[in-house]
Amino acid sequence: MLRYQKAVQGMALRLLGSQDDARDAAQEVFLRLYRYAGSIDASRPLRPWLYSVTMNVCRDVLRRRGAEEARVDRSGAEYAAADPGASADDGAIAAQRQRLLRQALVKMPERERLAIVLRDVEGFDTREVARMLGTSEVTIRSQVSRGRLRLKRLVDRLTKRSRP
Repeated sequence: MLRYQKAVQGMALRLLGSQDDARDAAQEVFLRLYRYAGSIDASRPLRPWLYSVTMNVCRDVLRRRGAEEARVDRSGAEYAAADPGASADDGAIAAQRQRLLRQALVKMPERERLAIVLRDVEGFDTREVARMLGTSEVTIRSQVSRGRLRLKRLVDRLTKRSRP
């Protein structure tokens, strides 16, 4: 749990947009790991299994919450600059970028959001993402490509709205 807690919670945050929901989701993921520990194939890496469970738990949360009620944690505090040598301005800029990215991700269609987060943020290769999402590599490449364009447009739109 200690080894994967930050990664699982980080992925949940990117999918859900809320620190509280991400913590709850991570807790549920590790409860499921405990429950199903005996049925997990020890010869396979644990990370993809954890991320698949995280993705499913987040889907459940989003379904319960409802697409229209998707809220974004606007504090940005969890993204403050980790570099002690960074200036306060650098930290504020990084927090603003992360806030915009979270807001845009929450507005994306679920399949594109999952493909982007798993491929670009979490670093899984296309084959692993396809397996986790139960689709083909061609579909994942298409979702990532469309998702990147949509993400850029959403961030641009949010940036224009936040300017005075």
